[in-house]
Formats: sequence, structure tokens, C-alpha cells
Amino acid sequence: GLDGSTSRNREENTSQKHVDGRFQNLEDKKLQEIADLRARVRTLEDGAETNCEEHCKHTVEIGRWHSTMYGHSCYLPEQHRYECRCTESPSVPEGCHGMDGSLLEGDSVAGEAVVSHDEVMGAGGSHTSARVQRHDFSHIAARDAAGGSPRKTVMKFCSKDGVKQMRGGALPDRTDEDESESGSRQVESAILSDIADELDSNNADKMAKEIFSFYVCVRWVPDTLFYEIAEQEMTTGLVQPIVDDGLKEADAIAALYKTYSYVPLLCSRNYEVFKETGQDGTHFKQFENKVKALKRWMKDADQDDPQKPVYKKLKDADKIFCSGDKMNSCPLKQGFTDILHDWNLGFLSGDASTKEKLKSMKGLFQSFEENEKPEWKSDLAAWKKRFPFHSFIDKPGGMKENVSPDEGDRYLICFGKRVASEMHRRPNGQHILTDQNNMGCHGWWDTNAAVKTLDSMVSLWRPPTCQLADMVYTMKKEILKMFVSMNERLFDALPTILMDEEMQGAGKTEANDVSEQGEEHLSLEPLQKDGFVDGMRVAALEEIRYEVKENKFEIIKIGTFGTVDTNRGTVIRVLWDGKDKVLGKMALFGARKVLKVLPMSWKSKQGVAGHFSDMVGGMSAVYDKARTLFNSMLGSKQQNLAVMMSDSVAKWIVCPIDSDADYDQLDLNLGVEDSAFQDFRKEAYARWTGYKAEIPGKKCDPLEGLAHSDGCSISELHADHVERYANESFICPIKPLLQPDQQLEILKEEHQDACFLRMTDWQAAKAKWKYNGAFPARKQHDRKENMPDKEYELIRLLHVPQDPPSSVTGSQVSFARFCSLEEHQANPRFCEQSKLWEEWPSLDEMAEHLAGTVAGSYGVAGSALRGAISTFQKGSKNESRGARALKKLSEKTLDGLFGTGRLLSRAADYQMAYLTDDLPGKSRHVGTLERRLFSEMESGSLLHKLSFQRALGSNKRTSNAKERFDRFVVRYDCNRFDPAMLFSQRREWGSVARRLVKAAQDQFGHYEHVLDTHNFEIHLRGEAYLEESNRNKKTENPLTWHYDAALRVPTVKDGVQMPAHISDEYCQCDRGVVKIGPCNACVDKKHCVVRPGTPFNTCVPKTAAKSTEWMIAWDSMLKDVVGGMTVMSDIKKLRGIKMKLHCGPKWSFPKQGSTAPTVMPGSLLQCLEAGVESNAYLRAKEPWKLYFKDEVVVVAIFEPIQGSECQPVNAGAGSNGAQKVVAELCKAGASQSEGLRAHFKDGFPATLATDEERRRFRGVRTGAGMPKGAPMEVVLHPEDILE
Repeated sequence: GLDGSTSRNREENTSQKHVDGRFQNLEDKKLQEIADLRARVRTLEDGAETNCEEHCKHTVEIGRWHSTMYGHSCYLPEQHRYECRCTESPSVPEGCHGMDGSLLEGDSVAGEAVVSHDEVMGAGGSHTSARVQRHDFSHIAARDAAGGSPRKTVMKFCSKDGVKQMRGGALPDRTDEDESESGSRQVESAILSDIADELDSNNADKMAKEIFSFYVCVRWVPDTLFYEIAEQEMTTGLVQPIVDDGLKEADAIAALYKTYSYVPLLCSRNYEVFKETGQDGTHFKQFENKVKALKRWMKDADQDDPQKPVYKKLKDADKIFCSGDKMNSCPLKQGFTDILHDWNLGFLSGDASTKEKLKSMKGLFQSFEENEKPEWKSDLAAWKKRFPFHSFIDKPGGMKENVSPDEGDRYLICFGKRVASEMHRRPNGQHILTDQNNMGCHGWWDTNAAVKTLDSMVSLWRPPTCQLADMVYTMKKEILKMFVSMNERLFDALPTILMDEEMQGAGKTEANDVSEQGEEHLSLEPLQKDGFVDGMRVAALEEIRYEVKENKFEIIKIGTFGTVDTNRGTVIRVLWDGKDKVLGKMALFGARKVLKVLPMSWKSKQGVAGHFSDMVGGMSAVYDKARTLFNSMLGSKQQNLAVMMSDSVAKWIVCPIDSDADYDQLDLNLGVEDSAFQDFRKEAYARWTGYKAEIPGKKCDPLEGLAHSDGCSISELHADHVERYANESFICPIKPLLQPDQQLEILKEEHQDACFLRMTDWQAAKAKWKYNGAFPARKQHDRKENMPDKEYELIRLLHVPQDPPSSVTGSQVSFARFCSLEEHQANPRFCEQSKLWEEWPSLDEMAEHLAGTVAGSYGVAGSALRGAISTFQKGSKNESRGARALKKLSEKTLDGLFGTGRLLSRAADYQMAYLTDDLPGKSRHVGTLERRLFSEMESGSLLHKLSFQRALGSNKRTSNAKERFDRFVVRYDCNRFDPAMLFSQRREWGSVARRLVKAAQDQFGHYEHVLDTHNFEIHLRGEAYLEESNRNKKTENPLTWHYDAALRVPTVKDGVQMPAHISDEYCQCDRGVVKIGPCNACVDKKHCVVRPGTPFNTCVPKTAAKSTEWMIAWDSMLKDVVGGMTVMSDIKKLRGIKMKLHCGPKWSFPKQGSTAPTVMPGSLLQCLEAGVESNAYLRAKEPWKLYFKDEVVVVAIFEPIQGSECQPVNAGAGSNGAQKVVAELCKAGASQSEGLRAHFKDGFPATLATDEERRRFRGVRTGAGMPKGAPMEVVLHPEDILE
């Protein structure tokens, strides 16, 4: 009954039986007989199954048909014997039963028979029948029936005579039979069974693979069995009722169900990936088919079909309380309904009371057992067969509504083994229980979601995804780690074990007042003397002198710590920290005057270990002796063994192969040598051998086929690892790959001056090198070679984030793009930054300049900027000076390099006018430059495009050794690649080159294009004009400099002189009808041109260009390059530069920098225009290529104007005198020259406009030499110039 009377009666009856001791003896004897019988039957079954297969095979060999036949042992219950049936199919024949009389379950999926060996209750037998009693040998049959299992392989392919000879004809030592009474066949079968047992029970690979399983539970209702369990749990107080005590116990259980406090479950058997083996020797297809059968059954059970009533009634149970909502979601509504019912007004609510609903729920529960309808019983039996194991969840207090399952959420899917502990029972309990593993469970799912989850799981675990390979490796390693730990713990304990023996031999035991830690004199009643107590901490107040020998003293300095020892209350002695123990045995007189008592916790710097050594008399000697004994006896032997085992191979000889064995069939049932096990073994003995596992990607070796390149291996992958799957060709790593972020960080740190070869997206697509890391359920690694090619791109890793990745494909990794390996080896001139004419004098100046050139370009990685600073520092003549300067970089400079200053683009921020680039296509030019030099990519995809693959072949160490592949990256030395400096050069001096061409065209190309010639050259020089003011109190230095710049184009064709009437006043701006607005055009466009100006443009007469004449530069940004915008009185900033522009295909340029092409074009303009089109054609035709030798490029070569010049004007007209004026004008080595004023209107610079200023004009000085940090050349593209 529900009140527990039946349970109590069972308990009393059981207790009464155990009173009689003879019953226990009889039971033990019976159990022993059953165990013996099981062993006998197991031997018979092993032989029967083998004999059946051999019989069918023999039938084929003597017949005229040569097809494959399969043997099946089927149990005939009426005759109590097995029958051997031969078929052409591996599927279990129709009507073939197990020992329990049930048909072996066969779910036909995609033409394949799926046999559930979990449900097999017997196997074995042959054409020779064997009568046995009905016992449960399911664990034997399930294991033996699995094709390809170690047991199956041993029984089928091992030579019986061979194993008998190996064992000397003796039965296994755990067999109780008398060898003299056993026939030869029985001895052979027993030996084979013993070998199979050893393979099954001592198999680390099997242990690891058994973990990969799952089971499914369905949320059930408290039927009869669950009622008994709930009653038992409430009786013991382990499940707390949540209703009034006045309610019946059945109602209390219904209330527990309603709040999810007590959740009954029916659970399936475990679906194991590696349990059953198909005829091809693989496991996963069998597992996949079983899961398909489960999904089909689940969908079929959830149909609105009168023949499938169980699932509907399960959901109906949850709908009783809240009308379809979660059954714990309406407490307020139900509470109000109960109040109305208490007032006999329940009809007003239109709903039943809690008591009535609990009663209805109880009735529904009972109907699960009491319903006698055939369709109900059939469907319920199917559920119980599919989910045969009962479980429950006890959730104190129940579940909250927001996390509770609704009526359709009934399935729970759990990974791993189901049993988590030993068997046990509750006090007075009538059921054996065990804890169930629920660590890897997820749900609750409705049928569709559960089926989808099973689909996803199977897809994710398919061997081509390599998920199983990774997990098997990790699990196996953890198992073997435990073995290693057992070994190391023993050797950690051995010295102390020997120490115990030495202590006993020395008479130092606990009985002699020695503690377990080896500390002597530790008494529970410490003695004292003159106020000092044993163990008290003290310090020396003054120097204490001990006479250790005649006229030889040991001095204890003030402040030395020590520990008091009263020598059993007779005299004061002090064990001084860090001093000879002999002093601790010498009496100290007048201790009160020379010692200060300290807190007991105070220690000296010597530390705890030192005090222990000092205070424990004699113990260190015992320990040292024990350690010496250990090292001499065992330590060296273990080290020798470790050296032997670490890099070796150990094999167990299982058995000789039978002479009639089919080797092809045998290899289908065999695996391969575990390559990863070699690493396990080396790591296991690392403590004694010093072995350190290689870091993937650290070690590199020269690579054949690519000059000056090294291959750095990051993984070894094997074909069909861990097993074949269908017809898919795939490989998997034998050890899990490092996370992409980790692997890239290793490559970056271990190879700091190197580049790595990378496939672009186009190149990866062409090579069919696909990355599926973002889709873990897809095949991850193709079984193919992917060799590096010189067409691929060289990159340098800049920044690899170490935070957890934000996506499955890893974090965003920044890198710098160099050029292709092919181009660098053909002509590094187009890849590397140019050499400089003159370095910056200090790191701070270089850093400030660099900050200016990257302003507004946040695509330049901060790590690239740090690399540029580091490179400059390494090249500094005084490296320590550079290091100190690095720490003293100005706050403004640091902000410009790494802070918000990077986002500014105003010239005033760094006083670099070229930043305000107003040339057409400015944004395109800078953006393209950034993309050409810098990029980002998710780490997973980037690592894949850095990785290449070569076939290693099989290692030929086993009969079916798998094909191996080496995954590696390619390292290439590129220490001259400084991406930040290269960007700085090409941005700054590319802009200078483009401005010079534009300035030449604007000022010299009025009638013919300045580039319509085979070569182009332009000169730009800074100019300074000296003005002398009258000396007075306010003007102590009356000499003042004014600055400007001038242009000359030696390659321009001389122009036509303008008519005399064309003057500045003649040329007017065309502002349209309204006569307002900017000056963008001139009225007379034939003779006038717009001159850019600040703040407004103006119209000026066109000039007659002459190759020998200078002209004041209009472009203020060019003026700044040569010091023409200087506001300080420092003529040393004046510079003079020349630029020569060359156009041609890359092959025409020599490898040496700053040299013209070997073939000159007829017209630079035509070369540029044709180059744009031809380059576009080349890239469109072969978009995967990076280097085209026929690609047209532009090279701007820069040279300095040699020697500053000066020309005095009326030098002696002022108060300073001619000599002083000339000295100021021509200082720093400038040579006097005539004609420097020829380009001035009326002989005076435009900056001196008034007559008074012109009277004070004292001369002109020109600049020379390249600005600091100027490159010898810069490479551009045709469109950069034309635009």
C-alpha cells in the first residue's frame, strides 16, 4: 500500500532471514556455483561463436560459390540449444533470437542492419549444440558479438596451437579447472578467452574511447515504481513534502511532481561511439545508424495516433494544473480558486481546486499501470524497452517557473557514463540505488529539438570533423597522466619510507620523543628556566661571544634570532638561526641581560626550512643518509630506466596469427600504432630524463624547393584518424592543435625577425585550401598536399590578442604585408623601405616625425610603430642612449603614436604641412597604402592560410599503417622589413613626389605637359632673404630672415613669351554672373591661370617655362619640405632636393636602388597611361598572383642639391657694416654666387613688398642637402601620378 506497509514487511522478512547464519553460507555457496557456471558457459560461447563462423567459412570454400558468408548463432528456446545459420548478409537473419527468447533488435537504416547488442541476452553456440541453464550473460554476449572487438579479433585470428605453446600448455592461473581434466580444445579456448579478457580490461585506448557515449532520458510520471521510491525518499526525509500534512501521501507525491521537486525519469542504454564494429572495421557508422533509429522512434512516438497514446498522456499530466502552461506557473490563480472552493463558491472560478487536481493527477499516474487496452500496453512496452532504466531527480524546493520545462519539454540528453558511484540503499530501503551522472546533461527538449540536437551531435562527432580525434587524445592522455602520477608518487614517498627505516635503526622513533615530522624535544609540558621556556623565540641585544676552541670565538651579532632550549630545565641554551648547532649546546649565562623575547611567529630571513634544519638535532643526518641510500639503490636505476623507456617502443605480443587467417579481413579488425603514445612516453619520464616537449612551430628546418626558407612543423595528421568514415577522405591531427591565438603568438615570439608565407583568399581558393574552423561539424582537414609556392605573400605578425577569442575562429590578429616571395627574390627594391640619405639625430625626433606621418591612419598597428622605434634604437650608435630616450619620449609624441593624436590630420598638430594633403584622391591613396601594407584577420583563418601540408607516407610500422601528413608554416628572413617606416616613407615622400609633379605641371606646363618626355626631373630648394632693420632698444638683432622656396624643371621645353599687356591686373577671376564665390577659373583661360593661395586663390599670367630658370613655388606644403615655411631664425633648416621620375615594367629596373631603368620610355605620360590599363589587365586575368614582372611602376629617385649659395645685396648700406652682413648671409659654408635674384620680380622677393622693405633687403641664400629621414627613392603606381 501507499502507507509503506509492504516495504516494512519486506524489511522485516529480510532481517529474519539474515538471523540464520546458515542461510548466508548457503547463499555464498550458490553464488560461487553460479560464478563457476558462468565461466564455463563463457568458454563454451566463445568456442561456439568461433566455430559457427568457421563452419560457414568452410562451407564457402568447399562449394562452387565464392561469395562471402556470415555465421550467426541463434538460440532455439524450445530445444534449449543454439543453431548456426549461414547467410550472405552480415545482418541478423529474421527469427534469430537471443538466449532470453527476444528477437534481436534490427533497425534497417539506409540498407544496413543495426543490431542493438545492448539488448542481446546471449550469444555463442555452433552446429554442436550446448545445453545451458538460463542465466543473464548480457555483458558477455554484448562484448563477444561486437565485430572487430579485441575479443572477436583474438578468437577469430589467433592461432590456438600458437597461444597454447606460448603458455606452455597451461590453463590461465585464474581458472579453477584441473588441467588434466581439460581437453586440448578447452585449454586453447580458455587461453584465448584469458587473452581477450586482458585486452578488454587493460586497454587504455578502450578506456578513453568508452567515455564517448550518451544516453537519453524522458521525463516520466510517478507510476507505481516511482511512487514506491518517492515514499521511501520522504520516509527518510530526503525528499521534503511541500503540501499540508493532512493530504494523502499520493497527493503529496503529485504535488512534488507538479513543482518539479521530484522528477521521475526513464533512461535509455548508453549509445557508445566505439562499441559496435561494422564489417569494414569502423564504428561510427554503426553508432550513427543507431542514433538514426532512436530519432525515428522518438518522432514516431510523438504522433497524434490512437496507437501511440503514451506521449500524449505524459503531456496531459502537465496540463492538469495550469491548462497548458507550465504546471508551476499559476500559484496566484490557483490560490484564489482554492479560497473560492473553501467558501463553497468554487463554481465562480470555473476551475478545480488543488485537492481535486491532485486527485486527477494521481488518477492519471495510476492509469499508466492499470490501463489494459492493447494499444496502450503495446506503446507503454515500447517506451519501457527503449528507456529501460529508472531514475529520478530530487530538487529541494522545486524549480522556478522561468527555468521549468513545459509539457512538451521531456527529453534530457546526457554525455558520458550513466553510473557515477557505488551501489547503495536507503535506511530500510527496498531498492538498490546508485548515483547517476548528470554532469554532461542538456535539455529539456521537445521531440523536434531533441532530434535536432542528436543530429547536431552526430554531425559534430563525425570522424572528418576531427572532434573525436581531439577528444580521444585528450582523454587518453589524462588516463596515462594518472599512471604517471602513481609512479611519481611512489618515488616521492620512497625516501621517507627509507628514512623511517633509518630512524628505527638509529633509535629515533616516536617512543624516543620524535614527532611524525621528525622534530625532537616537542613536549606537551615544556620546561622553563629563569623565565625562559623551551621553544621561545629570542633576539640578541648585544654581541655574544662563544669560545668554541681555545682563544677562538664565535660571535653572535646584535639582532640575531634564536630559539630557547632549557636542556630539560637545567640551563639556558639558544639555537641560533643559521649558526653552527654546536653553539646551541653551550650554556648562555646572564641570559636576561643579553636576550630579548620575541613573538613566537617571528622568523629570520633564513626561513622555515633553515629553522627546521637547525632545531632538529640529528634529523638532517638521518634524512641525508636516507636520501643517499635512495639515490644509490633506486634513483639511478630509475633514471637509467627512464632513459631507456623515454624514446623507445614497448609492445605486448598478443598471439601468433592463425595459419589460415585472411590477412585482409584481419587488417580490417586491427588498428595502427599510436604515434601520439611516443610523446606520452617521453613526457611520462621527463622527470628523470629532462625531456621537454617541443613547442609546435618553434623548430624549423631548411625547406627544399624554396630558397632561404625554413619549414616549421606545427602538427602531424593521419588519414582516417581515429577511424574511416563512409567514403570521405580526411585526415586529423594525432594531437590536438593549439588554439590559433596560441600558435600564432608562439610563431610571433619565437621568430621575431622573420616573415611567414601566407596564401591570400584568391590563392587559397585556387589551391582549394578551405578553412572550416567556423563550422566545427564540417570536415576540417582535407587529405591532400598543399605545398608552398613562391607566388604566396610574405607577412609579419604584429599583434596577437591574448584575451579569450570573441568568436569560434579566434581573435582579430594584425599583420604587416611584405610582398610575395617571388618578388622579393626577383627584386627586393620594390618590397623593402629605401635607404635614407640622413638618419634623424635622436630617437625623439624620429618618433615625432613618425607620429606625424601616421596621423589619421589608424590602420597602422601600434606594434608596427613600436617595431620601428626598436629598429631605430638597435641601429643607434649609442644603444643605451637610445634606450633612455625611448623612456623620455614626449607625451605629445607618445599620444601621436599610440593615442588619440593618431586620429588627427591637421598640419598644426605636428607642424608637418604634408599631412593636409589636398591632392586629388588623397583618401584613396592613403587607404590603398594602408591596405597594401597592413591587414587584420581572425586567428583561425589566418593560421590556416599560413599552413601548408606535405605527405610523409605511412611509417610502415604496422600492416595497415595510415598515411601521414606534416602541417607546417614557412619562415623567411625579412629583417629589413620595417612596415611602419615603409608606410611612413611611401605616405610622406609619395605625397612629395606627387606634389612636385603637380607643381611642375601647374607652373611650367601651360602649353605642353611636363611628363610628355622620356624623363622628368625637378629641383626644389628653400630660400632665405635677409632684411636689416635699424638698431634700437627694441631690436638688438636688426638682421631678420624671411623664408620661401623655388622650383626649377630642367627637363621642360622652353615656352612662348606672353604678350606685354598680360599683367597681374589683366588676369581676373571668373566668379560667374553673381560675381561672388571662390576663384576656380580665370576670365582669360588662354593667358591666365589660377594660382592657389592662402586664404584665397588668384589669377596670374601664365609664364613662359624655361629649363634653366627658377620660379617661386606656389605649394606651401612643398615649401615646408625644404624649410621654406620656417618661422625660426635658423637657416640650417633650408634644404635643396632633386627628383627624377621613371616609369617602366618592374623587370626593367635593376635590383640596386636609386638607379634608372634599363629601358627608357618614349614618353612618361604615355607610359603612365598605358600602365594603368595593362596593370588592370594583368590583375584581372590572374587575380591570385601578387607579382607580375610586366607590371608598370613609377620610381621617384631623390638626390640632394649640393652646396648652399648666397648673393649679398647692398651689404654695407646699413648700420651693421658689409662684413657682418655677408658673414651672416653666407655662414655655414655657403658660397657667393650671382643670379640668385633672377626669378624675383624687379629683383626683390615677393615677401618684401614695400619700398622701405626693399631698401632694407641685404641678400639671398639657398638651401642644399636632403631633409633628415628622406629616402633615396619611393615606389608609386601610375594612377598615383596621373590622378
